[in-house]
Amino acid sequence: MTFGSLIKQGVWRLLRPVVRHRGPADHVYLTFDDGPHPQLTPRLLDLLQQARVRATFFMTGDMMQLHPELVQRVHELGHTIGLHGSQHQHLSELSLRGQWRDLRAMARTAQGFGLPFRFYRPPYGELSITRILWCWLHRVRIVMWTLDSGDSFAASPQALQEQSAQWVVGAGEVVLFHDDTAATVDSMPALLDRFKRTQLELAPLL
Repeated sequence: MTFGSLIKQGVWRLLRPVVRHRGPADHVYLTFDDGPHPQLTPRLLDLLQQARVRATFFMTGDMMQLHPELVQRVHELGHTIGLHGSQHQHLSELSLRGQWRDLRAMARTAQGFGLPFRFYRPPYGELSITRILWCWLHRVRIVMWTLDSGDSFAASPQALQEQSAQWVVGAGEVVLFHDDTAATVDSMPALLDRFKRTQLELAPLL
């Protein structure tokens, strides 16, 4: 083990009270970022409902405000809603004060919907001291992922399904998808079958 990897492990141990990569064992956790999308999210919700699967949706504040009826539907169907920034911006586009304002605006949006604000996923997975400190102060868990589906870059539903054959899915896996990606929604019946063959229950983060 290299010195650099030892340092990295030590940092993640320190962040463990705030930052989560894996979920509790014996489950697999499907997560969907960047929505709600007006056309694709309703289709995805129908597919999940038919399969009796609940998931976690990390929504951006601006999309929540544009599509409040979808936020309500996701909540009523028993899925977990996490926050994904007020807007989907790279850290390089925000000053320290801008990061803080974005987090506060995101929290206000969640409060406006009456939602419990327990989980946050930074856009692009980009962590900063400001984001970690804000979440620690507000007792919010940052949720990353253990398996990136790569769905945003899939050329077609077939390509995504072929790619899924290479995934090694274990207990506690947190899988990153996007509900604003057509290939994801078109592939979801086949992908759900793939996950169910692991004999692990699909569950939302709680």
